[in-house]
Amino acid sequence: MTEISDWHLVQYLTEIVNQTEAAETHCDNYMAALKDVGNGASLRAPIDQLFAAGQGILSAAAIVNQFLWIDTEPPKPREYEHFSDEQWAKLKLHAKARAKKLRKLLAAKDSSPLRARTVRNSLEHIDQRLDVRLLFGSTIFADRTVGPQNAIGVQNQDHTEINFRRIDPQTSEFWVLAHSASLGDLVDEMHRMSQIAQSTIRTLSPGGQPAMSSPAASYTRSNNVAE
Repeated sequence: MTEISDWHLVQYLTEIVNQTEAAETHCDNYMAALKDVGNGASLRAPIDQLFAAGQGILSAAAIVNQFLWIDTEPPKPREYEHFSDEQWAKLKLHAKARAKKLRKLLAAKDSSPLRARTVRNSLEHIDQRLDVRLLFGSTIFADRTVGPQNAIGVQNQDHTEINFRRIDPQTSEFWVLAHSASLGDLVDEMHRMSQIAQSTIRTLSPGGQPAMSSPAASYTRSNNVAE
């Protein structure tokens, strides 16, 4: 198995910290937009900001996911076609070793909210999801809804058949069709990992000054305020 050196590890952990800081910035924007929506703002801007921030959190979480969990046998990307078979095999072994070491160090379990990829994949392939929804779904169509699942209620139709994308302000769940991800759980998990990452960076690079992640603004399921 390929050895992950301390120097390698510091670079990987620094990126975990970077993505956490990005997620926490989006978290701040999310909470500000949510407050405007809660105050009854009638303009579209707060809703646009809410979805932009939510998608930003999901994007940062997806990058962290890629460092921790990889495909067992990923196909060789087009940009690596110039690599020899030996180089590609070495790269795959290194990636597996990197992911395993990071999961152990950051105590990343398969039950982690960062592990799930369904919502991320839906956003990455939003064109395909929209094609399917428009061709084979209900003619009653709502998108970028903010509210509980029955915010747009139609008798005998499930909310996932009507809403294309929806944010539930009570739970901070970001929905794409029938799949959801808790934005709060993602930010909290990334913040937890970032604390471990920063401590490890300081240990491995005593003279270094890793970027310090600010305390996460946790989402509260019972109310819509940051703790």
